[in-house]
Amino acid sequence: LFTANNGTNGDEIWITDGTNGNSRLLKDINPGTGGSSAFLILSVKVGNRLIFSASNASSQIGGGFEIPTNSELWETDGTEAGTHIFKEIVPGATGSSPVVLPAFDFSAGTFTTALFQGNKFFFIATTPDKGAELWISDGSDAGTQMIKDINPNAKDGVTNSTYLYTTTAFYFSGDDGVHGSELWKSDGTADGTVMVADINPNADLQQTNSDVEFGMVLNNKIIFNANNGDNTADDLYRLEGTFSSLPLNLLDFTVISKNADANVAWTTLTEVNVKDFSVQRSDDGAHFVTIGTVGAAGNSTEKRGYRFTDVGIGNSNRDVVYYKLLINDKDGKSATSKIVSLRLKGAGEWAVKMVKNPVLSDINLLVTGVIEPVKVSVSDISGRAVNIKATVSGNGQITLSAANLVPGVYVLRAETSSDRKVIKFVKQ
Repeated sequence: LFTANNGTNGDEIWITDGTNGNSRLLKDINPGTGGSSAFLILSVKVGNRLIFSASNASSQIGGGFEIPTNSELWETDGTEAGTHIFKEIVPGATGSSPVVLPAFDFSAGTFTTALFQGNKFFFIATTPDKGAELWISDGSDAGTQMIKDINPNAKDGVTNSTYLYTTTAFYFSGDDGVHGSELWKSDGTADGTVMVADINPNADLQQTNSDVEFGMVLNNKIIFNANNGDNTADDLYRLEGTFSSLPLNLLDFTVISKNADANVAWTTLTEVNVKDFSVQRSDDGAHFVTIGTVGAAGNSTEKRGYRFTDVGIGNSNRDVVYYKLLINDKDGKSATSKIVSLRLKGAGEWAVKMVKNPVLSDINLLVTGVIEPVKVSVSDISGRAVNIKATVSGNGQITLSAANLVPGVYVLRAETSSDRKVIKFVKQ
């Protein structure tokens, strides 16, 4: 996919398979000579769709020139029929002028746009009553929403497009109308969208901007430029903590016993520059040894499943064993998953816990102590079933999409052949 101007349609979205005969206009989004200004440079792939900003109307200016208007989020699956508006945030001719903020990565000679938490991306949109604010989307209409009105009274809360993704948060330059343009972060929720530091605390609001410019994650630290107001020059800053960029998003990690074996399984939603996975086991949950290695896809934006069998562990006379993954990058770095326990003897009490409640777009469950499949279902508060069902066969964290649920109160049921757990939750 690319944009081009053939002298008749203006700047529009085109498609090619690399040959002259199969290079053509995909869709004339803005009919006429004005063009749609489809902004594919800042776009993001969600499943088999590309989401980008484009305009489907134009206005005349002096000299007979046309400029695109009504810029909104569009999507395409590479077909003309599948190229249409994704979300009209500001109805009418004005548009929200969205700016998609992809997580760019050029590792191992490939280009990818990893998704935050495996299925989300951030963007800036401007509305008449809120100004330019930070939004988030999981690729669905219901899951596309403004996160927080950072700067009230129709003032802009996002002051420029400098940003940086980590595995746990999105860092950006925000302005709450009090502290000026400063270092902010967001985890995709209103409560998790906060100012990190007031780097330039100048009392004069005209001089209080820190002008944050992000660099990179280096040795698990965020490196960036900012101005603390002591002079006109920017300084080099390091944000303390332990941070990781988005090399991989682990959807779930489970372990279940079968006969005398332990079947370890995990699923990734995105991988960037990942070399392999080391499966590690422990008797006490603290001291781990590697018992096997599974090769990774390396770079992927598709859902991928992996398995490993710990043969004969059920005959080891252990009561409980613990497992975790060591995720190894091609550049020598590594990260670890959460620890999952497996009871080998006895039928201890099983449990299911919701990791976060209220729910934004995903239901994250932590299942422990199961020795048989657990059926999970969701209904609304009146008892009417909704289209969320799963069968959990192992212990660990499970993720279920709730993006299509309308805001409200719901009931989650987790059932075995002899027991049931019920959790009431709120979908925001």
